[in-house]
Amino acid sequence: MSLQDITPFQISVPESSIQHLKQKLELTTISDDQEYTDTEEAWSHGPPAEDLRRLIDYWKEGFDWRAIETNLNNQLNMFKTRIDVERFEDVEVHFVHHKSANQSENAIPLLFIHGCELAFLEQSSKLLTPKSSGPGSFLEVSKLLGDLTSVSAGANSEYPTFNIVAPSLPNFGFSSVTTKRGFGLDQYAEVCHKLMLQLGYEQYVTQSGDLGFRIARTIGIRYPTSCKASHINMLRASPPTLLSQPVTWLRYMLTPYSARDKKGFERSKWFVEQGSGTEHPSRLEIKTVDTQELHDWSDDYTWTEDEILTWVSLYWHSTAGPTAAQRIYYEMVNSLGTTINDTEKYVPHVKLGLAHFPKELIVVPTLWCRTLGEVVYEKEHPRGGHFAAYEKPADIVNDLRIMFGRGGGAFAIVDGRDGYAN
Repeated sequence: MSLQDITPFQISVPESSIQHLKQKLELTTISDDQEYTDTEEAWSHGPPAEDLRRLIDYWKEGFDWRAIETNLNNQLNMFKTRIDVERFEDVEVHFVHHKSANQSENAIPLLFIHGCELAFLEQSSKLLTPKSSGPGSFLEVSKLLGDLTSVSAGANSEYPTFNIVAPSLPNFGFSSVTTKRGFGLDQYAEVCHKLMLQLGYEQYVTQSGDLGFRIARTIGIRYPTSCKASHINMLRASPPTLLSQPVTWLRYMLTPYSARDKKGFERSKWFVEQGSGTEHPSRLEIKTVDTQELHDWSDDYTWTEDEILTWVSLYWHSTAGPTAAQRIYYEMVNSLGTTINDTEKYVPHVKLGLAHFPKELIVVPTLWCRTLGEVVYEKEHPRGGHFAAYEKPADIVNDLRIMFGRGGGAFAIVDGRDGYAN
């Protein structure tokens, strides 16, 4: 395929989808809360009934999806194209593509891979059971676009400039549904990689977290000559072993856990036991789990009602349908090819930048992360949670600027594209 096969896209969901959602909301009944001593205790059971009723009333009467569409269409340069996937049907991919504002030929191609609908799963043998839902989508990239493509970057600036590509993964957003069984990590990686090639980016770097972490790692495993570096938040890693990495293992054995590591274990324990889904009974009446996750998985970020409903509504109005995004969790465990365990092994050819946020869902010790690959940049951020690119966009922007800028560990990692104009 060529650039001629790429067509501009604007969001315009069918009116029937909007009306169907309103009908669902009209039929929704919210049970009264139990008695709670404070707001924190109330949220431990799910969104408080009063807040939920107010949000649903606004969703029915005040929330204007058409206005949201207009804003997104004005804000984002969106496109669609078809990607041929080996042994599977073609996939129609929706994506955001923002080039450097100064149109620099040296701009660094950055593939942004969004998170997921179901962020945590219990693993037992080969069975993964979804535990919770979080509304990941291409919207996560929206606050990064301006600064990373700014005209103040590149040229004589101290900052590099980027060309950013942020696809809706198959079964998410406005990309098409997959129907053939076995569409796992390898296929998601293939779609992302072929999209970058179709746009003319033979080499590129990635930014991701959550499910995007798994896909970015798979890209690094399968396409190491193209994927040159990855910046990651929400890291998943295991302790080093004597056989796999003896030097790192020795450091690990001789280094006590830091205060940060201990807090990370506490956060991870909270997520597994309380923050991951079905432990909140009041969320089971309606698809309000996304509201709970936006509250619990953030670090005091104040979500507006329009933001919450935009993120949640996007799943309802998605091309593939509101539940299609869940398929990857079965397929990435039961399909042939790259496994979730493979994504946590050492990948030697991809430089790594690591961003640690204290309110991430799973917070692993920093030494564990050395089992993933060569770390050339690492930052311990004082605030931030699961939706880092949206909650703390300035932190992600700064990380990328340092990592890929002059003097950074991944400077000029992409051949002929160092982010600075000649």
